[in-house]
Amino acid sequence: MLLFLPLSMSCGPGDAEVAAEACETQSAGWDGWGRGFFTTWCGACHSATTADRRGAPVGSNFDSWDEVWAQRARIEERVLVDESMPLGGGLSEADRAELKALLACDDDAASDPGDESVIPPASLDAAGVAARADRVVAGGIPFASAWFDGFVDILMAHADPTCPEGANAPPYAIRAAIEGCVTADGWMFSGLTLRETTAEGTGVREVVVGDGWGRDPEGRSLVFGGELEWWGDGTGADALWESRIDGTWGYEGAPGWQGEMPSLSFAAAGAAAEATLDGGIAFVGAVVYFDALRLDAAVCPGSIAGGGLRVRDDAGYWTTLTFDEDCSACGAATFADGSSIGTVCVDPAPLWASLVGYDP
Repeated sequence: MLLFLPLSMSCGPGDAEVAAEACETQSAGWDGWGRGFFTTWCGACHSATTADRRGAPVGSNFDSWDEVWAQRARIEERVLVDESMPLGGGLSEADRAELKALLACDDDAASDPGDESVIPPASLDAAGVAARADRVVAGGIPFASAWFDGFVDILMAHADPTCPEGANAPPYAIRAAIEGCVTADGWMFSGLTLRETTAEGTGVREVVVGDGWGRDPEGRSLVFGGELEWWGDGTGADALWESRIDGTWGYEGAPGWQGEMPSLSFAAAGAAAEATLDGGIAFVGAVVYFDALRLDAAVCPGSIAGGGLRVRDDAGYWTTLTFDEDCSACGAATFADGSSIGTVCVDPAPLWASLVGYDP
């Protein structure tokens, strides 16, 4: 999620030469790489089709190259200079280099790079698309409450009476100021976390906003940055829920997804036996976007009822997988240039296991 404040930038001597050299390394342009990048990392807030902008200024949209070009100085400042966005970080060095090169191009070069705008052949076959999709799906549904519980477990296990301030007073993080402290067992923490609990209908909504880092005695990083939000009403078969994660909440020493330090702009909503999943999940080796992927026990128990996934290859191009509504968890995969990849199937079992085990 990218949020911007007004700023001004000026170019120094030699900047034009540096920009021209960087632009030569960006061959994919907006349609080949940029559109997918901004959809994955920014679309949850900076889009004209987004109802809940979560603080993003009205009109600050990145749906087209013209909009990105008009705001390129702000994007460069926030993402590449001070690295305050996306919240929680998570961009790979390869993506940073591609973004730098894209923003260095002039308007015409980036939007119409000539022969280089021709999308190359797909670099992933059906098996490659399935492998990346399965790698993300294998983590199950990333419920915001479960991720926060994992974060709290770490802090509570290592907190002492003085570090981090507030961590030893459950429920954790109504407000916790973490000012570069060191715990008795050698953990380091720095940052600020705020938690707000409100009644909503007959349910309860939790919102956690954080920005900071930690390091264990072995040098492994803990990152908490962005916003978590979840709402639950009822229990068991009558439960309703919503969940949203923006940013990165991970620990290199944790098992599963959190140990891979993923960045997410992901939302889900549903009930005990159904869910709709939307948004992007990115970590090293896989970037996958959920397009209204549906789980519904009344329609396709244990499988996928509809919707799709988009899988990004190493060059930034997307393959779209649209699931058949025959409960097979398979569907037609189409590359960015419209060509067919073939039929791709995924294993939905981890998604169902996390849904059945979720207690809002």
